[in-house]
Amino acid sequence: MGRWTEADMDTFLEVYQEHEELWNPKLELYRNNGARKRALSDIIKRMNKPNLTVSDMKIKIKNIRTTYKRELTKILKAKKSGNGTDDCYEPVLIWFKKADTFLRNVTEARGSKINMDVFVDASGERQEMQDEFSTDPSSIADEETEFKAAIVTSTKRIDFTNRKRKLTEDVSANVSSLHTSLGTLDGISLQSNTDAYEEECSLFGKLIAVQLSQLPLCNALVCQEKIAVIIRQERIQLLHSQGSNSKTAKQPFSATNSSDEIE
Repeated sequence: MGRWTEADMDTFLEVYQEHEELWNPKLELYRNNGARKRALSDIIKRMNKPNLTVSDMKIKIKNIRTTYKRELTKILKAKKSGNGTDDCYEPVLIWFKKADTFLRNVTEARGSKINMDVFVDASGERQEMQDEFSTDPSSIADEETEFKAAIVTSTKRIDFTNRKRKLTEDVSANVSSLHTSLGTLDGISLQSNTDAYEEECSLFGKLIAVQLSQLPLCNALVCQEKIAVIIRQERIQLLHSQGSNSKTAKQPFSATNSSDEIE
């Protein structure tokens, strides 16, 4: 049968949810073998996976339901223990939440056990349905492997998220500190004070550096180029202005001008 991808699981759960006769023991068709077989055939057809048989489909459903029961049991045990919300068990399986949207309603807890194959008949008596789905040990091993891989992936994702959050908090603190420092500069006199001017330029440069560090590398490089162009243009304009003033100051007097001044 082979290992299913995340897309395969997503497609399966959508089709599986449509066929309540396969998972809802309160439904009349749940006890209709013909309806259940037709539902399995429809799922196989819509999954569009080569060599997928009815037997394979039964095993897959059994394994998924077994895994779901195990995860739901952990959730209910965590809630029953009275732990705070921060300590509640959170399943790492990507498909769990989607399955939980419809399987939770037909699942009841018996102490620490979960039973999904219980229905109530018209007389109100509880009856047990005999599950026709058999379990294949090799398939269960595949599910266990996927489960462990999901835990590793989730752990890495949580670690990355925590480091990213810490970095964001540090950057925010630095930016806040820089804004506070810039606010103190508002009261500094705008007279020709070299030290104060250099300090202001330094703080402004740090502020720009912090803001650039929060951008993706490509965007940051584009911003750096734009800033450099603006500064370069201003310096060139200043040099041209200074050059023009210098030439005017050094221009010699004409003979006419000299004679006018003597008269």
